[in-house]
Amino acid sequence: MGCAGYALFEILTGIMLGWIALLVGLFVGRAMKAGSHGLGGRRYQITAALLTYAAVAVAFIPVALHEANAKPDAHKVAVQQAQAQHPYPGDASAQAQTSAKPAPSLGGFLVAVATLLGLGLISPFLMFTASVPSALLNLFIIFIGVQMAWKHMASPRAQVEGPFTPPQASSPTVG
Repeated sequence: MGCAGYALFEILTGIMLGWIALLVGLFVGRAMKAGSHGLGGRRYQITAALLTYAAVAVAFIPVALHEANAKPDAHKVAVQQAQAQHPYPGDASAQAQTSAKPAPSLGGFLVAVATLLGLGLISPFLMFTASVPSALLNLFIIFIGVQMAWKHMASPRAQVEGPFTPPQASSPTVG
């Protein structure tokens, strides 16, 4: 849910707000706290941190796919323009070979999904190629979001009252 919300906001507004990572961290922490019935601890903290990072980082995938679909492929445009300017009748078999595409396979689909997930998980670090200060700020904001989820899943503190003095045992009366 956090990943979808993060990506949807960026796609609809065109604004990349890293601060949404804080909301994702809060959302993940609260959802895990509710799902664990108030329990916390190290394994919950690690899970919350990983889920928060994954939600924010993988939000890059739908945004990148949206941007790729919004911009026409320069190569396809160039080929279409060249074909329009210089029509080559050619034989039908050559045209059939260029237009025939292999049927998609499950293996190819799984490779594509794994590649996209891998790119999504390293996307915060890929920002260093564009702008170092922006990438550092983005990583810092993601860190704060992950830290919020981490703190939210800390184990509840047990309240210890005392020390109490044991009650005095009364000596039995002999009589």
